[in-house]
Formats: sequence, structure tokens, C-alpha cells
Amino acid sequence: MKPFRGPRYQQGWIGIAVAAIGAYASSRSQQNAQKQQNAVKYEDARDLSNLQFEQQKWLDEQSRAWAQQDKQFDLNYKENAIGGFRDAAPANVLTADGSYGTPPAPTHLDTSGLAPTQANGQAAIYDPRTGQPMLGNVPPMNQFAGGQR
Repeated sequence: MKPFRGPRYQQGWIGIAVAAIGAYASSRSQQNAQKQQNAVKYEDARDLSNLQFEQQKWLDEQSRAWAQQDKQFDLNYKENAIGGFRDAAPANVLTADGSYGTPPAPTHLDTSGLAPTQANGQAAIYDPRTGQPMLGNVPPMNQFAGGQR
């Protein structure tokens, strides 16, 4: 049987147990704080990803609208260039009076609904956190004309 060594050793074991429990509790609180901080980071990353997606979508739509406008300009230019030679064409043999039909209407490609803009001319991209349009408070460019602010 072991001899009794007194209360000094019992306090040592109790202190070690209390220190171990305290370290465990501190570790758990640090883990919870890290978990919460990571959740906030994930939310921020998700919001930034959504914003980047919206911006890229708007840029793609704007690129499509510009391509449509370029195509419309190109087709109308060709139609007008060819139409400029109507007077020099020989008589049409398919009609009794030798006339040609009415010229085609100018090409019009619809770009409505692509890359919407705000009243101030800025892109209509909505901030995922606030739900408000980004750059919504920017004044229109023509407001600064003439050096006045």
C-alpha cells in the first residue's frame, strides 16, 4: 500500500485536471470562433462570386448588343450600296412594264432587353448584399457638361 503523501499532491492533480478542462473549453471556443469566421468568409466569397457573375452576364449581353448593332450597320451599308445602282440596272424582264419590286426595308435587329442600364447610363448590376443597383447614385455624364458640378 502506498503511503499518504498529504494534500500537496492532491492539489497538483486537481490543478492538472482543471487546466486540462480549461484547455479543452478554450480549444472548443476557438474552434467555434474559427467556424463562424469561416462562415462569414464563405458568405463574402459567395456574394463576390454572385457579383462577378452578374457583371460578366451584363458584359456578355453588352457584347451581344454591340455585335447586333455592328451586323445591322453592315447589312444596311451593303443594301444601300447595292441600292445606289438601281438606276443603272437594265429593265426587269420578269415584269410586263420592266420595273423592279420595292426595295427591301432597312435591316433592324432588336437589341432591347440586352444589357439594361440605369437612368444615369451606368450598367444595371445589382449588389447581392443590398439589392440596390451598383453605381446608382452616380450622376449622368452630361450633368458635368460646361464645367459645372
